[in-house]
Amino acid sequence: MHMGHPEQLRMEQPNRAYEILKECKLCPRNCGVARIPKAGTPRAGYCRQTDQLKVAYVGPHMGEEPPITGKRGSGTVFLTGCSLRCSFCQNYQISHEGIGEPMDPKELANRISHMIHRFRVHNVNFVTPDHFFPHVFQTISLVRQKGLTLPVVMNLSGYQSIEMLKLAGEFTDIYLPDFKYAHSSLAKRLSACPDYPSTALAAIAKGLSNNRKERGHRNNRGVGAPLDSAGVRGKLLRGPYNAFCGIWEETSPQHNEPVLPCSSSKGFFLKSYCNQGGI
Repeated sequence: MHMGHPEQLRMEQPNRAYEILKECKLCPRNCGVARIPKAGTPRAGYCRQTDQLKVAYVGPHMGEEPPITGKRGSGTVFLTGCSLRCSFCQNYQISHEGIGEPMDPKELANRISHMIHRFRVHNVNFVTPDHFFPHVFQTISLVRQKGLTLPVVMNLSGYQSIEMLKLAGEFTDIYLPDFKYAHSSLAKRLSACPDYPSTALAAIAKGLSNNRKERGHRNNRGVGAPLDSAGVRGKLLRGPYNAFCGIWEETSPQHNEPVLPCSSSKGFFLKSYCNQGGI
């Protein structure tokens, strides 16, 4: 994790992200809702969240991909709400029904610190954080100020804003997006976002670019995935494998990655060899 950055740099990115909340464009929905209003009551965006940070769970999780889980678990932070809100979400109570506890970044940083010391997790894993990116960036800055150096995982849906991924690069050690849909019709039916395939491919390419630019600046610290790594999870909902395989044909050559780690929705790691005829 980046340590020793000037305080101005630590605070600049969260402040810029909070500005975007005033007419929210944190995600590609671009709903424009005043989650931080000039006056009056904050409104909820498409994610069904206002400017109030809500967290459903902070603690170790043994069900992530093996390189992320390691031996002692991934230190997960499940954020309430979601900008994608898939109809099949396995965390429906969190993403759709809004289960979670209001807190501020300082309190969340304290809980993360407690989790690290108590459970000795291998990383800090923010699950579906993009609709709360400003709060997450601030939380990571506070955690860093405590001298805690575990790698930070950004555990994402794939449906992200390029601008926000640029800001997130400063706070991301391990980039872990989904790729849910290769076809617009299915994306529209299950997540109301027909632009998902093209948007996610562009976002994943940017996320890989962020990681590659940072390589060499951090060292691996213990069990689990190496820092500045990326693993893309394919949600194999229906249809042929070669529809999913297209993501590698799109992104791998751009980043000199002939073979990229990926995970299926069943939670085990695969490796794709698209040029050799499938997965």
